[in-house]
Amino acid sequence: PFVSAWCPPERRGFAVGVFGAGMGGTAISALTTVRLADAHSTSTPFVITAVVLAAYGVLATVVLRDSPTRTVPTESLGRRLRSAAVLPITWQAAFLYAIGFGGYVAFSVYLPTYLKNAYLLTPADASNRMAGFVLVAVLMRPVGGWLSDKVRPGSVLTVAFAVVAVAVKIQASTPTLVPLGTIVFLSLAAALGAASGATFALVAQRAIEKGVKDVVF
Repeated sequence: PFVSAWCPPERRGFAVGVFGAGMGGTAISALTTVRLADAHSTSTPFVITAVVLAAYGVLATVVLRDSPTRTVPTESLGRRLRSAAVLPITWQAAFLYAIGFGGYVAFSVYLPTYLKNAYLLTPADASNRMAGFVLVAVLMRPVGGWLSDKVRPGSVLTVAFAVVAVAVKIQASTPTLVPLGTIVFLSLAAALGAASGATFALVAQRAIEKGVKDVVF
């Protein structure tokens, strides 16, 4: 909501896609957590994360401001949550996001284990490939939002989920990692990232519509 308030409706998909690219922290974590823990202690990555979050909190307090066009809610939080819960778009968007972003999270967590078991990669190699998967997904999230600004978000989601379906069908046969397996994983990452961005764009667009009862693709 903070990001959307600063942008006109026709640019909100891209804006929230850039905002959502913060999920790239998963790649940073994959590349640094084990190394930091081995070089120092298991608490080191957590301490660094806490310091960074605290620094951002201070920076946000000093620098960030609400849009002057933002309407301050007058109803209680509970009432607003209940109002949102009865809208079909709330559950439809949650379902779409569970597939797009949930799929990304599932693969980013499970991919190193899968690569080690299915392709006998070393832990370091598997982690590096997972970081590449995450990077592609992160880069595609703003792209998915930008495309949703140009066409209907539903069209972007349809294409993205079609790519996901084809990719997982191919990978189910465990093809050779180079080149087919790599192409499949990168295509899967791109599709999941674009779907996540498109879902945010869908929510941003529908949030400004009054009395919405359903998703209109």
